[in-house]
Amino acid sequence: MSREYEYDNNTDYNPMTDKFTRVGETRQGPAQYGPEYAAAYMKKEEEHAAQVRAEKQDGDLNREAKYAYDDYLKDQERTQARADMLKKQEEAKANAIDLARERYLEKSGLYRLFHKRLSDKKAAKMTTAEINNLYGGIEEEKGMSR
Repeated sequence: MSREYEYDNNTDYNPMTDKFTRVGETRQGPAQYGPEYAAAYMKKEEEHAAQVRAEKQDGDLNREAKYAYDDYLKDQERTQARADMLKKQEEAKANAIDLARERYLEKSGLYRLFHKRLSDKKAAKMTTAEINNLYGGIEEEKGMSR
């Protein structure tokens, strides 16, 4: 009974048949074929490891390039969004100036005699809310319309 639990390099236990079987030469590995085969096997393994390392490094470089390109695209999006916002603000200010000039022209002649017309130089210094309030105009902050 003690023999069935003893293992060595020549025998192996098969639980399906409940018997010990002799280990064949194929189970002993590449050393059975001699040192030339073992050296060639190790060289092949080293080449494979070097190839895996190179692929991993290329993958890392590709990933870094991808992240750099994504950052570039995000910067472009932010730049475009800022340009769109500034353009929208300029259009809103231009519309407010036009409305203020229309309101000025709707006033009576006596009002126009004592109040100056909105000049481009003065309009450039004013905010959109100030222009909207000019000549009894609208107040955007309170949500009132003209």
